[in-house]
Amino acid sequence: MIRLEGLTKRFGHRTAVEDLDFQVQKGEIFAYLGPNGAGKTTTQRLLMGLLKPTAGKGSVGGHDIVQDSLQVRQITGFMPDTPFLYEFMTARDFLAFVAQVHERSAAECLSRISDLLDQFELTERLDTRLSNFSYGMSKKISLAALLSVEPRVLLLDEPTTGMDPRSVKTMKNVIRDLASRGVTIMLSTHTLSVAEELCDRVAILSHGKVIALGTPGQLLAKVRSGTGDLESVFLELTEQQPEAEVAPPEREPPREEPAFPATEDGPSERVPTQDEPASQVQVVSSPAASETSDSPEPPGPVLPRRTGLPARRRFSPPSSILTTRAGAKIARFAGPGRGRISEGRSRRRRGCCAGRMIRTGPMGGRRCS
Repeated sequence: MIRLEGLTKRFGHRTAVEDLDFQVQKGEIFAYLGPNGAGKTTTQRLLMGLLKPTAGKGSVGGHDIVQDSLQVRQITGFMPDTPFLYEFMTARDFLAFVAQVHERSAAECLSRISDLLDQFELTERLDTRLSNFSYGMSKKISLAALLSVEPRVLLLDEPTTGMDPRSVKTMKNVIRDLASRGVTIMLSTHTLSVAEELCDRVAILSHGKVIALGTPGQLLAKVRSGTGDLESVFLELTEQQPEAEVAPPEREPPREEPAFPATEDGPSERVPTQDEPASQVQVVSSPAASETSDSPEPPGPVLPRRTGLPARRRFSPPSSILTTRAGAKIARFAGPGRGRISEGRSRRRRGCCAGRMIRTGPMGGRRCS
């Protein structure tokens, strides 16, 4: 159902996944394990057509992930670690929206997952906005929306993270039931007990490469002890795969520069080597250079004028002091953009004008009213 052949994805100089080559059969529960940054989510995004591979090819249900990406999305459901939900919608509106995107009847899709909604305790929350859902409830409604359109392939990224124990048990039962009905499930998780309990086969990824592939029993036989659980197998195999370090470029040894003969243009210098002090370096001067040694030095480079933010608008000092009938003094400012105020009007109206004036009388520096 899922087939990868030499699939590789690079981001610049960094290789996310390299030369992935495996198959997942129909109705199989396939665990994709690895430390953080190993390339698990990148692989699932490549299968969904959200990323374009650098090399290699892959197919889901016989459809190429690059050329037939639309057909791949029609038969595949992808639940990321952090589900993307439209928080302004209610849960019922979101389920109807997903049904319309897949050209299905909203009523039929809702009736198809009614039992699942009861198991996840979401039936009474269908008319609640998704913005009020917790992280675990968001995962539940996301899985319910995927199953409402009956996908043939499921890609689950950390399906049990953030769920309570009862919901985790319900999730396990749902995954087993889907696999028994022929749905292919590829899940990535850090909960190794869940992978050991559910999955038929396990692939362990480290630094973008598959380092182990097989059933849990086959992987146990590969470790030194041969006993234990999947967690001990995972720790032992990933410890044997240190990240390759990039060697720094070699530095060239310092080169000794030969002494240059004197020329007519001026003196010639020789740069001292590491083993030779600067005091032993001789400077050979030419007659032409000694004659022109007293000449003024050429002007240096012209520096660009410093530029910055425009200066603030500042008011000029008061142009005159006006005295009203009450004896108050009014300072008239002739700032930019301010109109000229006649002396007579200012005296009659006690400073009420179109310009900016400050009262400097007995009341102190108060603006005129």
